[in-house]
Parts: sequence; structure tokens; C-alpha cells
Amino acid sequence: MPVTVPQDAPPLLIMTRADHPNVAAGLVALFMEWKKAGANAELHMYGDGRGPYELMLQTGDTTTETWSNLMIQWLKAK
Repeated sequence: MPVTVPQDAPPLLIMTRADHPNVAAGLVALFMEWKKAGANAELHMYGDGRGPYELMLQTGDTTTETWSNLMIQWLKAK
């Protein structure tokens, strides 16, 4: 699906898992379009864990558990 990134595109944060190949590929393409347009974008592709992304207990068993902390850090940096 073609994407047109607006001139005043807002910052984009994408977090997904690699075990959803079609979704992950589409999100990588979206990220690249944002970057090609010179817009602010960040992508985190997790190789482990499970969904849905909810506030997870930080057990150290997966890197996916850290998504909420990374999102808060990203929001603070904007």
C-alpha cells in the first residue's frame, strides 16, 4: 500500500515482533518511508516474547517486556 508522508509528519514510534512477518515487513516499509521523507521515526523489532503488548511484568525472560519503558523514554526525548 503506497504511503505519503505528510510535510509535518509527527514523530513515529513502531514496536512489533518478528514472528508476524507480513505485519513486520509492512511496518519496516512504513518506517523507511518516514525516514526517506526526513521525518523522525524509530523502530523496535522484537525477536522474542508474545503479544499483545500490555504492561508486562519485568521478569527478564524476554526483551519484549521492556517495550513500555522504551516507549516512555522515547516520549520524554521528544
